[in-house]
This record gives sequence, C-alpha cells and structure tokens, in this order.
Amino acid sequence: GLEVFHAIIYTEFQSDIASSCIKLINDDREDYEQDHQNHHVGTSTNHDKILVKSAIELFETMGMGSLDVQQTDFEKPFLEASREYYLTRRMQLLNLTSLSARSIISLQQDTSYHARVERILVQEKQRAIEFSLPPSTKDKLLKTCTKVFNAKRS
Repeated sequence: GLEVFHAIIYTEFQSDIASSCIKLINDDREDYEQDHQNHHVGTSTNHDKILVKSAIELFETMGMGSLDVQQTDFEKPFLEASREYYLTRRMQLLNLTSLSARSIISLQQDTSYHARVERILVQEKQRAIEFSLPPSTKDKLLKTCTKVFNAKRS
C-alpha cells in the first residue's frame, strides 16, 4: 500500500507539494508584512495552514518513521527559500533604515533595524506553530533567519 503510493503518486508530486507549501508560507509572510504596515492581522486562512500541516504529515509518513524524507523533500527547499526570502527582506530593511549595504557594521547598533528583525523572528516562531512545522525545522528556520539578518556582508 504505502510503498505503491510512494512509488506511483508521491514521487510524481512531492516537489509540487513542497513548492506549494513554500508558496503558502511566503504568501503568509507577505500578507503579514503588508497587514502589519496597515495595522491588520495576517490573512492566511486556517485552510492554508491545514494544507501545509497535512503536506508535512505526508512527508513524515513517506519517511516511514524517519524524518529523512521530510528533511530532504520539504525542509531543505523550505530553508533555502526562506533564506532567499529574508535576504531580500534584509535589503529592504537596510533601505528603510537608510543604511547602505557597506555600513552593515553600523547596522549592528541600529535599534530600529533590530526591532524590525526581532518582530520578524517572533512572527516566524508564531508561523512555525500555526503551520505545524516540526520543531527541528522551526529551529533551523530561526537559525537561518538570524544568520541572514546578522550577516556582515550583503
């Protein structure tokens, strides 16, 4: 049963499933940023969150007791997409705080930048809970975000 499902269906659609989950999470990030600027709450639906949770459960099930499949087929592309997303976001924050990319060292002292980064990290923690990301994925996500925002070179 499960082996046949894996061989016929899962292998055909696993990258589309992961890409769709990443898109839903990135959409939530964008919605939060826009809504936060307008003083609203994020607009992701419970339906989106249930879809991501179900997909992650599928990745875990395909691992048959191991997180290897979830880590390879979802976590790795998710963390890379998150890194790319936050590299772009970091440059936007640098522009918002009127700092050039060459003055990253000064950035370490900029409280408005740090306040924005802290807000993003808090939101990522909440998003990880709402989208039912595994704890190991959440931890790696937060490390990825922190590394991006604390980088000394762009």
